[in-house]
Parts: sequence; C-alpha cells; structure tokens
Amino acid sequence: MKTKLKVIAISQLLIGIGFSVFAAGSVDYFDVNGSASGFGSPSVTGLYDLAGTTLATTTLSTGFDGSTMVASVVVASANNIIVGETLAGTGVPAGVLVTSVSGTTIGVTSFTPTAASSGNYTFGYPMSWNQSPQGTLATFTFTSSYTMEFTGITGAFAVNLDAADTLAGVVVNSSGVNVILTGNADARPSGSSTWSVVANSSLTEANSFEPAGGMDFNNASMTLSGGGTITFLTPIGGNSSSGAASWTESMTGTGAVNLDWTNSAFSTFAGSYTLTAGTLNFETGAACSNAFSDFNFATCQFKINGGTIDNTSGSAQTLFVNGGGFYSIGGNFIFKGSGSLTFAGANVSLAVTPTVTVLANALTIGSAISGFAEGLTKAGGGTLVLTNANTYRGSTTIAAGTLALSGSGSIADSTNLLIGSGATFDVSALTSTLAPGAGQTLTGEGSTGTINGNLNLSAGTPLVLTNNGAAATLTIANGTLTLANNAVTVDVTGSALLANTYTLISPGAGGSVAGSVATSFVTVGGAGLAANTTASLQISGSGALNLVVSPNNTVAPTAVSIVNNGDGTVTLGFRGGAGTKYVVQSTSSLGSPNWSNISTNTAGTDGTWTIMQSMAGSPQLFFRAALAQ
Repeated sequence: MKTKLKVIAISQLLIGIGFSVFAAGSVDYFDVNGSASGFGSPSVTGLYDLAGTTLATTTLSTGFDGSTMVASVVVASANNIIVGETLAGTGVPAGVLVTSVSGTTIGVTSFTPTAASSGNYTFGYPMSWNQSPQGTLATFTFTSSYTMEFTGITGAFAVNLDAADTLAGVVVNSSGVNVILTGNADARPSGSSTWSVVANSSLTEANSFEPAGGMDFNNASMTLSGGGTITFLTPIGGNSSSGAASWTESMTGTGAVNLDWTNSAFSTFAGSYTLTAGTLNFETGAACSNAFSDFNFATCQFKINGGTIDNTSGSAQTLFVNGGGFYSIGGNFIFKGSGSLTFAGANVSLAVTPTVTVLANALTIGSAISGFAEGLTKAGGGTLVLTNANTYRGSTTIAAGTLALSGSGSIADSTNLLIGSGATFDVSALTSTLAPGAGQTLTGEGSTGTINGNLNLSAGTPLVLTNNGAAATLTIANGTLTLANNAVTVDVTGSALLANTYTLISPGAGGSVAGSVATSFVTVGGAGLAANTTASLQISGSGALNLVVSPNNTVAPTAVSIVNNGDGTVTLGFRGGAGTKYVVQSTSSLGSPNWSNISTNTAGTDGTWTIMQSMAGSPQLFFRAALAQ
C-alpha cells in the first residue's frame, strides 16, 4: 500500500495533518526534501510519495520520433500505472504527467520529444515525502484519524489513499490549491468530519472503494464548507445509517459542491443532505438518479434550507429521492436553471413559506407538496411547474416568471392565489379546467399579470384586483376566464377614478372573459371613486372585464358664484355631481320666465364648472342649472 501526493508549484509550506505546519519549532512538521535538520523547501517540483517510492518500468509498444508532439503512449504493461504519476525516459522532458489510463494506452500531458523513443520508461513518484519530529526522519502513512490540511502553498495535488485508514477531515486553507483524492482502498472518515476549501481552490474526491464506485464515508456526518469547489467524481457511499449520518453543505460566496459521477449503480447513501448555503450542482444524469436513491426512511431527507441548486449536465434531468424519505424545504432557495430539473420520488414538506427563485428553464416538482399554514412564493424569470395534487394551505404568490400547473396538478387547498405584475399563471397543460373553489381568492396585484389557459371561478371565489386606472390588472390568453357573479374588489392606486370605463381583465391572444357579473358584488377601495359616481361591472363584447364608473345623475346643481368681468360679460360658477352632465339656462324675467339653454357642461372631479356669458343687449338676465336630459 502506498499513499501518493502530486505537487505542482510549491511556495512555502506543504501540508499539515492533524496539526499546524511550521518551518521550525518543537511540533511535528513535514520535510519535503529529505533534510532532517529543518523544513526547507523542495529542490525539485514534482511528485511526492507519502509511504516510500514504487516505480513501474515498462517498454513502449508504440514509440515516437523526436519531433512530433505526443499526447499518449502505448505500453507493454500498464501494471501499477495510475493517473498523476510522472513519465520518465529517453526523449521525455521533465514534468510529463499521466492524465488517463485505458488498457495499455496511457494519456499524458502533451510534450514535444527531445529525442526518439528508446529503451525502458518509468512511471512513478521519484521523491519521498517524510514526517520529521524536529530532526528525526520517519516515513509517514495514514494510519490514524488525522486532518489533512493544505496551508501556505499553491499547486495541484493528487493524493492516493490506498495506504490510508481514517481521516478526520480535509482542509484547504490556501488559494490556488487543487487536490484530488484517489485510490481503491477503504479510506474513510473517522467520525463527523469537515471538508473545507477556500475560494479559488478545489477538492475532488475520486476514490472507488464502495460497490457503487464511491468512497466509504463510514456512516459519518459531514460538513462541506468554504468558498471553493468540492467535487465528487464517485458516488457517496458507506452511509447505511437510516438518516443518522447528516451531510450539511454550507459553502460561502460562490462556493459549490459538484456531484459529477457517471456510475449509475444503486447508491449506498442512506443519510440525509442539508443545503443551507452555496451551490449544489448535479452535473450528470447518474448523480440525479442515484445520489439520494437509498433514502429509504423518513429520517432520510434532502433538506433545502437555502442556497442554490443547478442542473449542469447539459440536458433536462430528474432528481430522484427514494419514496421512503422526503424533500424538506425550510428556507428560500434558487434554482439556477442551466438545464431543467424535476424533483421526483419522495413527497415535499414545507417547513416555512419559501421563495423559490427559478432563474431560467424549468424546475418541476412532481411530488405532492404539503404544509399546514405554509405557502409558496415563486420568483425569478424561469418556470416552476407543479404536477401533483398539493395540499399546502398557505397563499401561493407568483411574484415573477411563471407558475404552471400541469397534468393533474392542483393547489386546491391554497387559500389565496396572487399574480404579480408581469407574472404568469399557466394552466394550459392541465388535463381538466381548473376551478378554484369557495374559500380560495384570486388576486391580481399591480398590472400586466397573465392567466394562460382556461379558468372557472365558482360563485364563492372572490376576485381581488389592484388597478391604477391606466392598464388592465390581468390578461387572459389562450383560454377563457369564466365568472359566476363573483364578489369583485378593486383596490385603486393613485387618484380616485373619474366617470369612465376601465379595463380590469383584458383579452390576450386567444383569450376572453365570459360568464356573468353582478353590480351589487363590486367594491371599490383604495383611492376609490370620484365624488358622486357609482361603479358597475361589464363583460364587453370583446371579452374584457370592465369597471364602468358612472356619474350620479341625482345630484341637483346649485349656483355658487357670479362675477362681472367689466367687459360686458359675466362668469358663472356652479356645483353638482362629479362627472354629471348639466345644462345652464337663462331668462330675462322671473315674472313670466322663458328659460332657454345657453350651455351644456360636465362637472369636474370636484363637482364644479364655470361658463362665461355675454350681457350685451340684455339689461338683466337670470340663470339656473339643471340635470341634462
């Protein structure tokens, strides 16, 4: 067994396991140049073997000339050749590394030969890396519960864990460090462990001990943290703990965890995974299908308490959580939407009323969502699709983008559906027309919200619309919104509505409002109506729902002023009902009056109006106003 470390570009310190690393002092430290008297620095940048040097020597079955660039070689025997080792021999410059092993074809970092191939070639780790307790040289192997720590260095490190036993954790404290953990032996956490990687560094797990091809995580709880990147190239395994082994992702800033394996074998991860911060990327279809496929118990949960989820596989995928466990949403989260993703398998439980921000493409929740008083808020420009009979009881708010119901999807227990400005409620893909029942309220907030598809409002479903008097609150497209004398509340923003016709719900492409409306069921609040006006509802011939504001024609007018302008004219002022049409009449005698109309006017928003009248040829005139007939 050997534990190997690849080092490229080392600055000051190399790696501390279980303790801090110093250049001098009484504590243990690592000596990378074989010196027993001090830390020093490596004399050669290259590969370091933690447990002695083992080299593989072989001839080349296919050689190379001295001028053509080489990206791979074919060897007589690939025994003991692994990714990360160096290639040495005739014509090979220093620093050439193994990048892949496929049969006897060995991929290498591209190089231009210094001479034609000849003789034997060596693959291995030419330098040893030793632990020295202040001057005592000793070969180091992973045989105790150490934390592997990378501090004060830069470069790329490949650590073969075949000689390892247990690790308490891995900590990458330096920017510019890239670590990959490889091997086939049972290297595993000694207990609850933390893997932490700072920004601009990465840690990649590529161990393949478990039957599903992954590392044995030994039923341990794990914390993944830091602003860097942690990637799993093999499945999470060795957690058959019925949910007791809890994994928590709490990456910071742009920190991310990538599930990037291609092995589709059934997972042995029966713990739980909690996303609190950072990004969780599902980079392959295999990771979507089997990362949480062994969640067979109620204690096995995919908990989404924050952070960002993304499908970066390049195509739409289905995330499967075994039906014995469940999804738990305990906070706001973002779906980045590099590709569409479907939550499938287990049901979804709401612990809060989360804001689900879908930035692009579609996030589909194919399982039933439950919650007692909790609701759901949709944000972001992408689409959230619900395909099951959901039973959560709180409000459903579409703040932005699209919330779609598809197939047999329903939100029958949600007390209030709110459609925000610019947002869309899409019911066009339902197998039957959606019919919100009594106790549910449909609310249009702001303006330009859209309903796409058919929607029938029962008589017990209130309709609440915020309107500014300038634009329709909602648009119905590709279907019919059918009303049944529903109670309608219009919350007016801005100024009070004058006598006019206002569109509340407009017909879009292929859409219309139908059914019946009752004037007695309309309430206008907020800024309300102008004085002495009344409101009624109307479904127009074009399929729009209108609010018709009419003047109150029962308000009798009164004369309030008369001003002699000194030029043979007078200005007359009257007051009546706002928006009401009146006539002004005059007569030269009250004894035998002969009233004649001299002006027809509509009272302003304050109920007043004025006219100017010539007195030429009339020694006296009397004036009055009356309701226009």
